[in-house]
Amino acid sequence: MENEQYCQQEFHHYNLRQKRIYFSQNLQFSKISFEKSILIPFKIP
Repeated sequence: MENEQYCQQEFHHYNLRQKRIYFSQNLQFSKISFEKSILIPFKIP
């Protein structure tokens, strides 16, 4: 019984970690594309 609860907790923590990782990757990605979309038009060819 305890074991099951422990597993659920671990799974929950794992999920949170995955979401955080995904979120931070996503954030970096959007930051990069944001910078690109701003900087590229201003670059003189």
